[in-house]
Amino acid sequence: MAKFKRILVTTDFSDAGNKAVDDAFELAADMGAHVALLTVLERDPRTARCFIDYTPMESEDHINKAKDQAREKLLALVPDALKSKVSHEVVPFVADSPWKGILEAVKNFGADLLVISDHGMSALEKLVLGSTADRVLRSVDIPVLLIKD
Repeated sequence: MAKFKRILVTTDFSDAGNKAVDDAFELAADMGAHVALLTVLERDPRTARCFIDYTPMESEDHINKAKDQAREKLLALVPDALKSKVSHEVVPFVADSPWKGILEAVKNFGADLLVISDHGMSALEKLVLGSTADRVLRSVDIPVLLIKD
């Protein structure tokens, strides 16, 4: 297996997303890699699927408040046993959609491995809606570790 140095892990704060965080930190500890822990905040709260008080992302103050809340939630996910062993940073990222934000973050961070979860969508849901993981997998040019729900 290749030795990765910069691991980007994404979460939407679901159980599956949070498991991806744990797995990424364990892998980073084994490889001596740096981890960037990412969540993507969608600009439009009507399409946002997760959290952050559903504050409209219409002003710089709202964006900064949402990023601060996300930063705290991301830091809380870092496994206690690995906090001091794994070099890490948290990256709340604002984008029009999660998959676009993930692709941009991969480039900005210079990741050589992406860890992402795949939620248990039915085949019909994936066909109709698509999934963030599917879109990222079709577009990213680095290795991806897909954590199944």
